[in-house]
Amino acid sequence: MNRRERRRNLSTLAKRPDAPARFAADMKAATATHRAGRVKEAEDIYRKIIKAYAELPEVRVAWSNLGAVLMGQGRNEEAVGCLKKARALKPDHPPPHHNLGMALMALGRREEAIESLAKAVELDPNFRDAWMALGTARQMAGDVPGAETALRRVLELDEGMVEARYNLAVLLHGSARSDEAAEHLRRCLELAPNFTQARSVLSSIENANASSVAFSPFAS
Repeated sequence: MNRRERRRNLSTLAKRPDAPARFAADMKAATATHRAGRVKEAEDIYRKIIKAYAELPEVRVAWSNLGAVLMGQGRNEEAVGCLKKARALKPDHPPPHHNLGMALMALGRREEAIESLAKAVELDPNFRDAWMALGTARQMAGDVPGAETALRRVLELDEGMVEARYNLAVLLHGSARSDEAAEHLRRCLELAPNFTQARSVLSSIENANASSVAFSPFAS
């Protein structure tokens, strides 16, 4: 089969009655390759799927997964293009908004990232990882109330997510709410006893509290 015949075959594949079933099978193989860590191979398969099933609405999933593969290789500019394509094909699908936000954050495009992540949680209020990313992005942007809201939502969805609890504790400590920060840090250490950063911040809070008591003036 020459190149022209192959292109013609691909152009008709998506129109076949069994195209959705074929697409699902090909995507299953691609995602298995992706999860196995064979990212370059997965990238090639996703690209072939996108060409073969360009006219299927479901191809947005391949665009989104291709974006994730590219992000994993540090190719964030390319990933943004793929994820915008996935988003355009189904604007009410949360994952592309989340992945796009992550790629934009990696590129330092913080405002765009926050907008995309906020859309992801608007579409799916239970999207834990999108809330986590939004909290981190807002924290980096200096939006303390927004970051706190997002991180507390993460903990509502997953009480045991240590990273979210630690980030919230750091935010609270920086906002002069050290007693509450210490409570969260102690919980972090219950969940992850070897979490050295949490232990270090907790020690600094406890030492500061001890010094405050030791050097406080006597009441008259």
